[in-house]
Amino acid sequence: MKLTDEDLLEMYRLMLLTRHFEDKTEELLPTGKLFDFLHTCVGQEHVTVGAVYGLRKEDLVMPSLRGRGAFIAKGVPVKTILAVMFGKQVGATFPKECIHHLGVPELGILVGTGVIGSDIAKATGAALAAKIRGTKQVVLDFFGDGASNRGDFHESLNLAAIWKLPIVYICENNQTAMATPVSTSTSVEDIADRAGGYGIPGVVIRRNDVLAVHEAVQKAVQRAREGGGPTLIECKTYRWYPHAGPLSREKRSVEEIEGWKRKLGYPIEDFKKNLIEKAVLTEQMVEEIESKVDEEIEEAVEFAEKSPFPSPEEALKHVYA
Repeated sequence: MKLTDEDLLEMYRLMLLTRHFEDKTEELLPTGKLFDFLHTCVGQEHVTVGAVYGLRKEDLVMPSLRGRGAFIAKGVPVKTILAVMFGKQVGATFPKECIHHLGVPELGILVGTGVIGSDIAKATGAALAAKIRGTKQVVLDFFGDGASNRGDFHESLNLAAIWKLPIVYICENNQTAMATPVSTSTSVEDIADRAGGYGIPGVVIRRNDVLAVHEAVQKAVQRAREGGGPTLIECKTYRWYPHAGPLSREKRSVEEIEGWKRKLGYPIEDFKKNLIEKAVLTEQMVEEIESKVDEEIEEAVEFAEKSPFPSPEEALKHVYA
C-alpha cells in the first residue's frame, strides 16, 4: 500500500502509544496491581506496528510474547489490555487470559499459548483453514529468535511451503532468548537463511526501521494472498528492558545495551526525525500527539482500576471440566 502523510502520522502515534503503554506497565508492576508478568517490547515497537499496519480487518495475527504493539495496531484499546493485566472482568474470557495468550477473535487476533514456539504451529493451522475456506485471509505470525530453534518452527515452515499457505513468519530477533545470546544458540548468522531450506523467500531487516518492516511485510502479504505461499522475515532488533520486567536478573551491561541501540537505531526517535525532515511532522504536532497518548494511557489506568474483578462463579465458566 502507498502510505499517505496521515498513514505515517498514525504509525508514529501507534509506536508512541505502544512505548508509553509499556513504560506505564513497568511503572505499575511494583505497586502489585498487575496480575501478569512483564515482557515489554520497548525498542521493538517498529516491528509489530510496521507489520500489522495496512492489513485487512479480516487478516489474522498471532502476536509474540512481546506483542502489545500488534494488539494496539490491530485495534485493541489500551484500556482493555491494561484491565486484562489488572485481572479485571472486561470480557467473557479475559479474566482467565493473561496478556501473553490473549485472543480477540473479532479483531483477528488469534489466541496464544503459554509455551514459547507453539504459537507458530497454531498460526500455520489458521493459515491452512484460510486456504481451505478460500477466504483470502493472510496470517502474520510473530515469534522470537529462541522460538526459531524449536521443532514447531521447522515443521510449520515445511508444511506451509509444501501447501503454499497464506502466512508470513516474522522473527523478532532481539539477540537474546531470556538470558541466552543468539550467537550461542543458533548456527546461522541470519535466521532468515533457514527459509532457503524450505524453498521460500527469506528477508532480513537490519535496522529498527518501521518503514522497511512495513514494505517487506506488505510484499510478503501480497505474495501470500495471491497464492505464492509463505515468507520468512527476520527483523534484527534489540530488547531495551530486562526479559521480564524490573524483577529480572540479567548480566547485560549498560555498554552492551547502548551499543546495540546505536548500531540498530532508535525506532521512534529516528522515525520522528525522518517525518520532521519530510515536513510531515512538526515539533508542535509531536507535543500534541504525546499529550493525547498520555491522556489515553491515564484513562486506561482509571478504567482498569475501576473495572470489577470477576465473580467466583467465573472460574467455572468456559472450561472443559
